[in-house]
Amino acid sequence: MRSSLKLIVYESKSGSSVSRTYCGPPHALKPRLASNPKTTNPCIFILTSAKTFFGVLTVLWDVYLPWKFTLSIRIGALKVSNLVKIDWLTVGPFQTNVYVFKCLESQKSVIVDGGGEPQKLHAMATDGAELAEIWQTHGHIDHVAGLADLRALSDAPILMHRADLPLYEGAEAQGRVYGFPCKAPPSVDRFLEDGETLSVGAHQAKVILLPGHSPGSVAFYFEELKTILSGDVLFAGSMGRVDLPLANPRAMRESLDKLWELPDDVRVLSGHGPETTIGTERRRNPYFAPGSF
Repeated sequence: MRSSLKLIVYESKSGSSVSRTYCGPPHALKPRLASNPKTTNPCIFILTSAKTFFGVLTVLWDVYLPWKFTLSIRIGALKVSNLVKIDWLTVGPFQTNVYVFKCLESQKSVIVDGGGEPQKLHAMATDGAELAEIWQTHGHIDHVAGLADLRALSDAPILMHRADLPLYEGAEAQGRVYGFPCKAPPSVDRFLEDGETLSVGAHQAKVILLPGHSPGSVAFYFEELKTILSGDVLFAGSMGRVDLPLANPRAMRESLDKLWELPDDVRVLSGHGPETTIGTERRRNPYFAPGSF
């Protein structure tokens, strides 16, 4: 039986263009090197081998090492002082996206999900700004594992929906199940309410309760910026798991239906995987359309 191997060696992260290079299996080569003119030229052979080698290194860098993106949004073409910066890191064995939302005009910032790399997160949040709050999309271990160490660095209040408190308070137990060390997170300072408005300097986010993946999952919707931080509810091409303790498939269906009502051009920054848009998910996500499951 023939085997096949297809490696994505490089994929651009610009959000608008994607370039890929593929390496095929060894048996895909010509059986006799002399019959392939490209392999008879030693210079071409060396260059091709080098391209493959560095391509594989790129795979290892992109897939196995934590990566960081930076997104800058300017509000209005002439309002130079109205700047927003969103930094994010992918951390831990579950490759969780953690975010820093920064209003450069007011020099205020918030962290969204303290899932890991607390020193880096704190440094990003306090680089030219004051860390005002820590917002939690939900209470699973991969989104709270860095909170204890963050609290040692900052007394910024932690905000989360009350319905996820059992998961949050059980983070150490979750860690033992998954073999993922986790210190007990500090107490939640304030509980979020569905529909309330949070502020980061001059910018406001609406809290949207989206149960399903967990009972207290929320998203933070910056309508003026056309950006939503969706936690583990909606992913590029997929959705959050509903086979976990306290998950609810029917509630997840209703939560996705809420997000379906958002405009196509809303940017989705989720808890795992690359960014996407509501419009892209309408066209490509098999779980997103109403009634799809």
